[in-house]
Amino acid sequence: MKGKAYNKRSGVDAGWRVSFTFQRPWPRAAQAHRWAALRLLQQNTPQPSQIMKKRTIIAIACIPYVALALSITGCVPIAHRSLVAPPALGQVVDLETLKPIAHASVTRHIDAVDKTSNTTTDDTGSFSLPKHSKWFWLAGCRAASPVEYRVSANGHTPFQTNLYGGGDFYRGTVPHDLGRILLLRATQ
Repeated sequence: MKGKAYNKRSGVDAGWRVSFTFQRPWPRAAQAHRWAALRLLQQNTPQPSQIMKKRTIIAIACIPYVALALSITGCVPIAHRSLVAPPALGQVVDLETLKPIAHASVTRHIDAVDKTSNTTTDDTGSFSLPKHSKWFWLAGCRAASPVEYRVSANGHTPFQTNLYGGGDFYRGTVPHDLGRILLLRATQ
C-alpha cells in the first residue's frame, strides 16, 4: 500500500479510514518541530530575575525625573513644617451699645489637623490666637484648609464663621483679621 495512507484503528473508528485518510511519513516529526520551537522560545524569553533587574534599573533611573517634576511644581517631597492656620485677631463688641465684651470665648477649629484652640477676650474685647503649624513627613502640595471660628459670650447669640488658611504656599504673614465682631443680645 505504498502512497496510500490509512488509519490502523479498528472498531468504532472504522468509518474514519475512508473519510479522513492522511499520511505521516515520520510519526514524530511534528512533535520534534514543536519541541524545537519551544526551546527557541525559551532561549529568547528573559527569565524572571532578568525582568526584575530591568524593572529595578528603570525605577532607579526615574528617580531624578520624579524629583525634578516635584520641585518644579513647588511640592516639597521631604519632611517640612507647614502652616495650617495663620494668627487670628479681632475685637468682640455688643451690637446695641457698641461696648467691648470682656471674657468672651473665642474658639478656633482647624479641620486639617483636627485641632481646637481657645482664648478669651481682654477688658477691651480684643483677642488674638497664635499661628499653628505642623510637621508633615513626605508631604505633597497641601492646599489651604477650612478654619472655623466661634465667638460666644454670656447673654449673647454666638457668632460663627469659616475662613481658609495655611497650606504649603502660605507663610503666615497675613493674619485672619476678624475685625469687630458684633454680638446680638439673646432674647429671653
